[in-house]
Amino acid sequence: GEFDDDDDSNDEVANSLAHISSKFAIAMLDEGETSSSSASPEGKASNAAPAHGSAVGLVGKAAFPCVCEVSQQFAPLFSGRTCISNEGIQWQSLYLVVIGKWAVLAEPGHGGSGGEGRVITACRLACLAVKKDSSSLVNNKTPARRLLVAHASLDPRPPSLFTVDNSNSSSSRGRNVGGVGGPNLGPDGLRLTRSRMDLWFEDSNAAGHALQGALGEDRESESEEGW
Repeated sequence: GEFDDDDDSNDEVANSLAHISSKFAIAMLDEGETSSSSASPEGKASNAAPAHGSAVGLVGKAAFPCVCEVSQQFAPLFSGRTCISNEGIQWQSLYLVVIGKWAVLAEPGHGGSGGEGRVITACRLACLAVKKDSSSLVNNKTPARRLLVAHASLDPRPPSLFTVDNSNSSSSRGRNVGGVGGPNLGPDGLRLTRSRMDLWFEDSNAAGHALQGALGEDRESESEEGW
């Protein structure tokens, strides 16, 4: 996000967070904005995360169809209407859509209508980093393409559909918000919970549009070629 130069409060917080990665600093400032604006009903409505099970309109929004693998842990979140089983793996159809500061994953509405979806999970855009998965090209005989979605925050509980990434690679520590590694100490000793999930799209064009249109081109954590 962008912040007004004359906002002394934001400037003060920004200065104190100058030594933290920029994306994480934005996430912290977003939290502060939410707290300060929640005093009014309008502030609560505009900053609150879309609740699980609530309806979200897709008409007039950039909504990108995708699928994800669903573990038994997360199966109860879904209605089951659009879940497909293939070789013992459960796959769920979803729409990826941005609502304000939130990236939302919603299952198609009743009857598969493209006009409305049912919220499954939502997470702050500022806490996400996304990259294309070039490794899926090696043995993939279909045009489907995958995006690797990483999430990091101070909340010890990852968003629904995300699983904690317990990678212990020393090279991952101290990276920006999209780095890998489970609950660990980030810059300045802040304890971050890092988690991830995979989203599959119909083809390279669909994945590219989702990356640039919904999540924002600047959220691609690593530049990948060959799509």
